[in-house]
Amino acid sequence: MRKEGKLLEKIFKIYIILTIIFLSIFFEKEYVLPYFLTLLTFYLFSIFLFFLDIEFKIFLISFPLSFFIISIFFRTHLFPEILIVSFNRFFYILFYFILKKFKIKIPKIVKIFYLNFIILFFFLEFILNIFYFLKPLDILKRKDELLKLQPNTYFNGEIINRFGFLGMDPDKTKAKKRVLFVGDSFCVGVVDYRYNFIKMFEDSLGYEVVNLSQPGFSPKDYLKLLEKYFEIVDPDLTFVVIFSGNDVNEIYYPENNYSFFNLKIVNLFRNLSYISKMENSEGDLSEQNFFEVEKRRASFILKNDPNKDWDFFEKFLVKIAKFFELRNRKVIFLIIPDQFAVDKNLQKKLIENNIKPQLGWDFIDRRIEKFLDMNNFLKISLIDTFKILYANGEKLYRENNTHLNERGNYIIFKFLENKIKKECYENF
Repeated sequence: MRKEGKLLEKIFKIYIILTIIFLSIFFEKEYVLPYFLTLLTFYLFSIFLFFLDIEFKIFLISFPLSFFIISIFFRTHLFPEILIVSFNRFFYILFYFILKKFKIKIPKIVKIFYLNFIILFFFLEFILNIFYFLKPLDILKRKDELLKLQPNTYFNGEIINRFGFLGMDPDKTKAKKRVLFVGDSFCVGVVDYRYNFIKMFEDSLGYEVVNLSQPGFSPKDYLKLLEKYFEIVDPDLTFVVIFSGNDVNEIYYPENNYSFFNLKIVNLFRNLSYISKMENSEGDLSEQNFFEVEKRRASFILKNDPNKDWDFFEKFLVKIAKFFELRNRKVIFLIIPDQFAVDKNLQKKLIENNIKPQLGWDFIDRRIEKFLDMNNFLKISLIDTFKILYANGEKLYRENNTHLNERGNYIIFKFLENKIKKECYENF
């Protein structure tokens, strides 16, 4: 047994040497730059580990910790596997010196509990993944997957097509000019779909309309949809719908498969209550929950350094615009404001709760407008129209919901209709 352990240690040392050689070559590549720190730490830990005795029980203890650190704090990293191994080596070195140099003895009961908990966790995760592969139940899905429209079911009184979208099939043979809408829940709900601004646009203006919108999506998702469906749809004009309430401050890099929030066990416990709420609700919130959502969104204006979120958001707007430029097709960005930007009663309540933006309630909309103008991107912004209507006593948002009511949808439809007819978009 002693000889087998020594052989295993030698094999592992050879593996470490190969790692060091591989990384030495890898550092010469230009595309390493964004992940230089990750690879450098991996490289240094590998060299350090080469001079230590290898005890695999320390690796067994440190590996789960590495996994959980990555899954919680580095869930958008593009190379999570490398990061997990890197942290594993770091924690091995740390534990090695703590346990060996300070002669700390871990009680046997702690070892047994720890190892059994880890084994149980990974075993359950493994079983749930197999079960999900065989039968993908909603309760095991990620939250963004739960929100997606399901093909051949009904949503807001309209059948969802076989592609998972409301309205016309994207691959239907083109018979006349075609308009494409790409957006989030504002483009699919929450009113009866007959009164959605996109459906009214289709029924009134005589164009073929394809609606590639999904609840919970943002510009990073829009680009993926365009890359997948644009050639199939072949639109003459496209509206990319931006909701200023959360498209900037809730746009994230896609999470990798090692993210804590992608684990099936986490999905299971989180979705137990979430699915129950979905089944017993039409999407409206309690008055307090609605206010908390608006408070969180409005608080984004108060951030000391919001540029990180803005940079990511604006990069995707540029990518989307470039996508259309390369194909010589027209795209118009349609900006829908959040209720807090136009509703003075809501603003008053937010001020009473210490939300006092110095930059103005419409700062997010104005910055988006400015960015689009600076880059000569076509835009339609509704902030001024909504402000005037709210000042005149109009209610454009569904009560305690954060989405537009029927009147709000009608206003957007009429606004688009006028733009199409009067401002040269009719000849697209």
